[in-house]
This record gives sequence, C-alpha cells and structure tokens, in this order.
Amino acid sequence: MAAEPDAGPGRVPAARGAAPAGTTFWMVVLSLAAVGLSFGLLRDLASLIAPAFLALNLLIVVYPVFRRLVGVGVPRGLAAVAVVLVVLGVLAVFVWGMAYSITAMITQLTGYGDQFTAIYHQALQSLSRLGFSQDALMSRLSSLGPSSMLSFATSVLANAQGWLSLLTVLVLSLLFMVMDIPSMHGRLAVARESHSSFVGGLYDFAEGVRRYWVVTTVFGLIVAALDWGALVVIGVPLPFVWALLSFLTNYIPNIGFVVGVIPPALIAWFDQGWVSAVVVVAAYSVLNFVVQSVVQPKVAGEAVGLTATATFLSLFLWTYVFGALGALIALPCSLLVKSLLIDTDPSMRWLDALIAARTPPSRRPAAGDGTDDEGPSEAPTATNADSEQ
Repeated sequence: MAAEPDAGPGRVPAARGAAPAGTTFWMVVLSLAAVGLSFGLLRDLASLIAPAFLALNLLIVVYPVFRRLVGVGVPRGLAAVAVVLVVLGVLAVFVWGMAYSITAMITQLTGYGDQFTAIYHQALQSLSRLGFSQDALMSRLSSLGPSSMLSFATSVLANAQGWLSLLTVLVLSLLFMVMDIPSMHGRLAVARESHSSFVGGLYDFAEGVRRYWVVTTVFGLIVAALDWGALVVIGVPLPFVWALLSFLTNYIPNIGFVVGVIPPALIAWFDQGWVSAVVVVAAYSVLNFVVQSVVQPKVAGEAVGLTATATFLSLFLWTYVFGALGALIALPCSLLVKSLLIDTDPSMRWLDALIAARTPPSRRPAAGDGTDDEGPSEAPTATNADSEQ
C-alpha cells in the first residue's frame, strides 16, 4: 500500500471520514430540493392538513381535562366525549364572536350614509386639487356597476364556502382523533420503549403547544381590556364589539392588531371625524403593537422555544404554505418541526443553536482535558415524557 503523502507547510490534512467538497455540495442541493418538495406537497394539501393540525392543537390543549376526569373516576369514553364537547364549544364561541363582530360593524356602518357621502365628495375634491381629473375619477367609479358588485359577491361567497369546508374538515378530524384519546397514553408508552427520543419530542411538542395557546389567550385578554378602555375614553360606539374583535384577531401573530384596528377606526371617522380615527389608530399602535408585535411574540416564542426572529419568519412561511389558517398555526407548526426533526437529532444541534430561544451550552471540552472535540454526543432525553405519566 502506498504511503500517504505528508502534509506540507501550510497544508491542512483532510479529516478522516470527511466527505469531499463536491459530495457535500450535492447533499445540500438534494436537501434543499427535498425541503422544497415537502413544502409544495403541504401547500397542495393545505385544505386538509391545516384544519386537521389545528384540531390536533385544540385536543392537546384540553387533554389535561381528560386526564383530570379519568383521575376522578370518570370512564375514559365519557371523558373523551366531554373533551370533544369542550373543543366544539370553544370553536362555536370563536365563530360566533367573529360573526357577531362583522354583523355589528355592517349594521353600524349602514347608519352613516350621509357621512360616507360627505367624505366621498371631500376625497374627490382633494384629489382634484392634487391634479387628478375629476371626470376621469368619476368614469372609473362609474365602472362599479351591478356586474362588478356581482363578481365581488361571488368571490366573497366562494371564500365563505372555503372556510366552511375547512371548518368541516376540522370538526371531522376532531371526531376521529377523540376516538384515539383513551388509548393514546398506552400507545406512546409502548413506542417509547424503542424510540424514546421521538416520543420525547412528541411530549415536548405537546407541552409547548399548551404553553403557546395559554400565553396567546392571556395576552389577548390583556389587549382586549386595554383597547376597550381606550375606545371608551375616545367615545367610539360599540367598544365591547371592537374589544372582542381585538381579542379574536390576537391569535394572528404580529399582524393581528392591523386587522382589529380597521373597524373601530372607520366607525370613529364616520361618527366623530378624522381626528378621532387618528387617535384610535394611535392608541391601537401604542397598545396593540407594543403588546402583540413586540412583547407577545417574544414571550410566545420563548414558550415554544423559538427566537423572536424565528417566530416572525414562521408567520410568513406557514402563511405561504397553508394560507390564512397558516397564520393561526404558524408557531405550532414550527414547534413540531423543531421538536421532531431538530431536537431529536444530535447532528442538527447547530441549527437548534440558531433558532432556539435559549442558546444551548457549548459541548466543546476545555483545553487540556484530553478529550476529543468530535467525541460522541449525548443521546437526547425525553424531558417531558416522565412528567406526563
């Protein structure tokens, strides 16, 4: 066997077992292609996967209720029925709250016909002073005839049907998932005997999901109370309705306050003038932006173990994949990926150090301790598995 040539001055010998540079490049390319195909598949099946995943989140949140009922002697089947009734009740309250807020907004706006006409003419005059032709503006507005209104109504109806189908998939997923609740603890115990790291990741995911939804709900109540107080002071009609809408839109990370501020700002403009509308926007910006877009993402991200940047980027990624519903389940989706694909794989520790809320301690040994820098890493442990017993 030919002797291996010595490394000359300035030449770093290649590490044994290290992959060639070309091999590493193609591995990265294949990994990126696999990730892209996975996201493309998820996007194609978004109407099925997103509501089913939301149903799983809701069941995880109320699962302690099931364990508490079983602990006091309630039969497992009856306890499972009670759990699904609780989840359906929460969904019913959420849908009712959104429908009630939208209906109240439409009803209130219909009473401001004269104010809307005055604002409309003022806007035309302002645009004319800025150099826009009033005749051209009127011709553009005249195109809003019955055909355009019918097209708009058709699109709204199509969106409503889409949300109805998502709700149907969610409810059906709940009904089928709840059938497995009584035996799920035993199934996980058997699976943990051979795949403790994976099952430990499932327990970590469940614990993080509960913390996330609890934190989001608490912050939603805080924001709703602050908005209600501000609207009462400003004198905007229906402050309770807008506070309720603010609470519901709080479940959309980072941008929820933008959706919640539009109705009260419009009502304030029509009822009291543009100054009140500006005050409402300013109050929401100070209260909601600070709480929802600065404090809450940090606390929620820490609750699920993600940095603020990872939390913010998760919103865009999962909204692109799953649509509007993806904004609601963005952090739980990222938490699932982190718990099952990153935390359970020692080779992905570098990525965990970049996105985890808490930087893991370095495993590089101290100088002179006689250990190898590339020694075997410790196997991950199921941190929350034992606590679920």
